[in-house]
Amino acid sequence: MIHCENLSIQNRLSVKEFSFESGHCGVIGPNGAGKSSFLKAVANLVDFQGKCFVEGDVAYCGDCSSIQSDMAAQEVLNYARGSKAQDLDYLKKLVSHFNFECLLSRKVSTLSGGEKQRLNLISAFYYDCELTLLDEPTNFLDPIYVESLSHFLQDYKKSCFVVSHDFNFIINICSRLVAFENLKLSFDSTIDEAFEYKVFDKIFHKKFNYHVMDNKRYIL
Repeated sequence: MIHCENLSIQNRLSVKEFSFESGHCGVIGPNGAGKSSFLKAVANLVDFQGKCFVEGDVAYCGDCSSIQSDMAAQEVLNYARGSKAQDLDYLKKLVSHFNFECLLSRKVSTLSGGEKQRLNLISAFYYDCELTLLDEPTNFLDPIYVESLSHFLQDYKKSCFVVSHDFNFIINICSRLVAFENLKLSFDSTIDEAFEYKVFDKIFHKKFNYHVMDNKRYIL
Protein backbone atom coordinates (compact mmCIF):
# COMPACT_ATOMS: atom_id res chain seq x y z
CA MET A 1 0.00 0.00 0.00
CA ILE A 2 2.90 2.38 0.78
CA HIS A 3 6.45 2.32 -0.53
CA CYS A 4 9.00 5.09 0.08
CA GLU A 5 12.54 5.39 -1.27
CA ASN A 6 15.03 8.14 -0.45
CA LEU A 7 12.22 10.27 0.93
CA SER A 8 13.35 13.62 2.28
CA ILE A 9 11.77 16.93 3.22
CA GLN A 10 14.35 19.69 3.24
CA ASN A 11 16.03 19.35 6.65
CA ARG A 12 13.02 17.82 8.42
CA LEU A 13 13.08 14.16 7.36
CA SER A 14 15.15 11.45 5.68
CA VAL A 15 13.81 7.93 5.02
CA LYS A 16 15.93 5.63 2.85
CA GLU A 17 13.34 2.89 2.40
CA PHE A 18 9.99 2.03 3.93
CA SER A 19 7.17 -0.32 2.92
CA PHE A 20 3.79 -0.96 4.48
CA GLU A 21 1.05 -3.29 3.27
CA SER A 22 -1.85 -3.07 5.70
CA GLY A 23 -2.85 -3.00 9.36
CA HIS A 24 -2.36 -0.52 12.19
CA CYS A 25 1.08 1.06 12.57
CA GLY A 26 2.16 3.23 15.50
CA VAL A 27 4.65 6.05 14.98
CA ILE A 28 6.73 7.31 17.90
CA GLY A 29 9.70 9.58 18.51
CA PRO A 30 10.78 12.67 20.44
CA ASN A 31 9.45 16.11 19.55
CA GLY A 32 10.80 17.28 16.21
CA ALA A 33 11.98 13.80 15.19
CA GLY A 34 10.05 13.80 11.89
CA LYS A 35 6.85 11.91 12.74
CA SER A 36 4.34 14.51 11.55
CA SER A 37 6.46 15.36 8.51
CA PHE A 38 6.40 11.70 7.52
CA LEU A 39 2.61 11.52 7.75
CA LYS A 40 2.23 14.73 5.74
CA ALA A 41 4.52 13.33 3.04
CA VAL A 42 2.44 10.15 2.85
CA ALA A 43 -0.70 12.31 2.60
CA ASN A 44 1.02 14.44 -0.07
CA LEU A 45 0.44 17.57 1.99
CA VAL A 46 4.05 18.78 1.75
CA ASP A 47 6.65 18.93 -0.99
CA PHE A 48 9.25 16.19 -0.75
CA GLN A 49 12.13 14.67 -2.67
CA GLY A 50 12.38 10.98 -3.54
CA LYS A 51 9.55 8.50 -3.97
CA CYS A 52 6.46 7.92 -1.87
CA PHE A 53 3.94 5.67 -3.61
CA VAL A 54 0.58 5.25 -1.90
CA GLU A 55 -2.03 2.88 -3.29
CA GLY A 56 -5.61 3.92 -2.61
CA ASP A 57 -7.10 7.04 -1.07
CA VAL A 58 -5.86 8.64 2.14
CA ALA A 59 -7.57 10.52 4.98
CA TYR A 60 -5.49 12.78 7.22
CA CYS A 61 -6.50 13.82 10.73
CA GLY A 62 -4.12 16.43 12.10
CA ASP A 63 -4.08 19.32 14.55
CA CYS A 64 -7.57 20.63 15.25
CA SER A 65 -6.66 23.46 17.64
CA SER A 66 -6.66 26.18 14.99
CA ILE A 67 -9.90 25.14 13.29
CA GLN A 68 -12.28 28.10 13.17
CA SER A 69 -15.48 28.09 11.13
CA ASP A 70 -18.97 29.50 11.30
CA MET A 71 -20.25 26.30 9.71
CA ALA A 72 -22.25 23.95 11.90
CA ALA A 73 -20.59 20.65 12.70
CA GLN A 74 -23.27 18.82 10.68
CA GLU A 75 -22.35 20.88 7.61
CA VAL A 76 -18.69 19.92 8.01
CA LEU A 77 -19.67 16.25 8.08
CA ASN A 78 -21.88 16.70 5.01
CA TYR A 79 -18.74 17.66 3.07
CA ALA A 80 -16.41 15.15 4.75
CA ARG A 81 -16.79 12.45 2.09
CA GLY A 82 -15.89 14.75 -0.78
CA SER A 83 -17.29 13.34 -4.02
CA LYS A 84 -18.16 9.97 -2.46
CA ALA A 85 -21.80 9.06 -1.96
CA GLN A 86 -23.13 9.74 1.51
CA ASP A 87 -23.45 6.79 3.89
CA LEU A 88 -25.81 8.13 6.52
CA ASP A 89 -25.98 4.86 8.45
CA TYR A 90 -22.20 4.86 8.88
CA LEU A 91 -22.21 8.55 9.79
CA LYS A 92 -24.90 7.94 12.40
CA LYS A 93 -22.80 5.10 13.84
CA LEU A 94 -19.71 7.34 14.08
CA VAL A 95 -21.62 10.24 15.62
CA SER A 96 -23.15 7.92 18.19
CA HIS A 97 -19.85 6.18 19.00
CA PHE A 98 -18.15 9.49 19.76
CA ASN A 99 -21.23 10.87 21.56
CA PHE A 100 -21.51 13.84 19.22
CA GLU A 101 -25.27 13.99 18.56
CA CYS A 102 -25.94 17.02 20.76
CA LEU A 103 -23.12 19.00 19.11
CA LEU A 104 -24.14 18.66 15.45
CA SER A 105 -25.95 22.01 15.33
CA ARG A 106 -23.13 23.93 17.03
CA LYS A 107 -20.82 26.20 15.06
CA VAL A 108 -17.34 24.74 14.86
CA SER A 109 -15.84 27.96 16.23
CA THR A 110 -17.78 27.48 19.48
CA LEU A 111 -16.56 23.93 20.13
CA SER A 112 -13.93 23.14 22.73
CA GLY A 113 -10.62 21.53 21.79
CA GLY A 114 -11.86 18.06 22.68
CA GLU A 115 -15.13 18.56 20.80
CA LYS A 116 -13.23 19.73 17.72
CA GLN A 117 -11.00 16.69 17.96
CA ARG A 118 -14.00 14.37 18.03
CA LEU A 119 -15.40 16.15 14.97
CA ASN A 120 -12.00 15.83 13.31
CA LEU A 121 -11.93 12.08 13.97
CA ILE A 122 -15.51 11.52 12.80
CA SER A 123 -14.73 13.43 9.58
CA ALA A 124 -11.60 11.38 8.90
CA PHE A 125 -13.30 8.04 9.46
CA TYR A 126 -16.40 9.09 7.52
CA TYR A 127 -14.19 9.79 4.51
CA ASP A 128 -13.76 5.99 4.65
CA CYS A 129 -10.37 5.67 2.94
CA GLU A 130 -8.13 2.66 2.56
CA LEU A 131 -5.58 4.45 4.75
CA THR A 132 -6.21 6.91 7.59
CA LEU A 133 -3.36 8.96 9.08
CA LEU A 134 -3.92 10.07 12.67
CA ASP A 135 -1.52 12.67 14.06
CA GLU A 136 -1.82 12.82 17.87
CA PRO A 137 -5.49 11.75 17.79
CA THR A 138 -5.84 11.68 21.59
CA ASN A 139 -4.91 15.36 21.98
CA PHE A 140 -7.58 17.30 23.91
CA LEU A 141 -9.69 14.18 24.46
CA ASP A 142 -11.10 13.28 27.86
CA PRO A 143 -10.14 9.77 29.01
CA ILE A 144 -13.59 8.42 28.16
CA TYR A 145 -13.14 9.46 24.52
CA VAL A 146 -9.58 8.12 24.36
CA GLU A 147 -11.13 4.81 25.37
CA SER A 148 -13.87 5.22 22.75
CA LEU A 149 -11.25 5.84 20.06
CA SER A 150 -9.21 2.86 21.23
CA HIS A 151 -12.25 0.56 21.02
CA PHE A 152 -13.13 1.92 17.59
CA LEU A 153 -9.63 1.30 16.21
CA GLN A 154 -9.43 -2.19 17.69
CA ASP A 155 -12.41 -3.11 15.48
CA TYR A 156 -11.39 -0.95 12.50
CA LYS A 157 -10.67 -3.15 9.48
CA LYS A 158 -8.90 -0.62 7.29
CA SER A 159 -5.30 0.55 7.64
CA CYS A 160 -4.09 3.44 9.74
CA PHE A 161 -0.96 5.17 10.98
CA VAL A 162 -1.09 6.61 14.48
CA VAL A 163 1.39 9.21 15.72
CA SER A 164 1.11 9.55 19.48
CA HIS A 165 3.00 10.19 22.70
CA ASP A 166 0.39 8.08 24.48
CA PHE A 167 2.35 4.83 24.50
CA ASN A 168 -0.36 2.76 26.14
CA PHE A 169 -2.80 3.85 23.47
CA ILE A 170 -0.44 2.86 20.63
CA ILE A 171 0.75 -0.49 21.97
CA ASN A 172 -2.79 -1.79 22.42
CA ILE A 173 -4.21 -0.83 19.02
CA CYS A 174 -1.23 -1.34 16.70
CA SER A 175 0.61 -4.47 15.56
CA ARG A 176 3.56 -2.62 14.03
CA LEU A 177 5.71 0.22 15.32
CA VAL A 178 8.10 2.63 13.63
CA ALA A 179 10.25 5.15 15.47
CA PHE A 180 11.96 8.33 14.32
CA GLU A 181 15.08 9.83 15.86
CA ASN A 182 17.03 12.83 14.60
CA LEU A 183 14.79 13.08 11.51
CA LYS A 184 15.52 9.48 10.47
CA LEU A 185 13.67 6.18 10.72
CA SER A 186 15.47 4.27 13.48
CA PHE A 187 13.16 1.34 14.27
CA ASP A 188 10.64 -0.68 12.27
CA SER A 189 9.24 -3.93 13.64
CA THR A 190 6.32 -5.44 15.53
CA ILE A 191 4.80 -4.07 18.71
CA ASP A 192 5.66 -7.39 20.34
CA GLU A 193 9.35 -6.93 19.60
CA ALA A 194 9.31 -3.27 20.63
CA PHE A 195 7.77 -4.26 23.95
CA GLU A 196 10.10 -7.23 24.49
CA TYR A 197 13.28 -5.26 23.76
CA LYS A 198 12.11 -2.09 25.51
CA VAL A 199 12.55 0.06 22.44
CA PHE A 200 10.78 3.00 24.11
CA ASP A 201 13.72 3.26 26.56
CA LYS A 202 16.17 3.61 23.68
CA ILE A 203 14.11 6.09 21.69
CA PHE A 204 13.30 8.42 24.59
CA HIS A 205 16.46 7.88 26.69
CA LYS A 206 14.38 7.08 29.75
CA LYS A 207 13.77 3.87 31.66
CA PHE A 208 10.14 2.77 31.58
CA ASN A 209 8.41 -0.11 33.34
CA TYR A 210 6.77 -2.69 31.07
CA HIS A 211 3.81 -4.73 32.31
CA VAL A 212 1.18 -7.11 30.96
CA MET A 213 -2.10 -7.45 32.84
CA ASP A 214 -5.30 -9.15 31.63
CA ASN A 215 -3.73 -9.57 28.17
CA LYS A 216 -3.17 -5.82 27.93
CA ARG A 217 0.24 -4.12 27.78
CA TYR A 218 1.23 -1.13 29.88
CA ILE A 219 4.26 1.17 29.80
CA LEU A 220 4.69 3.27 32.93
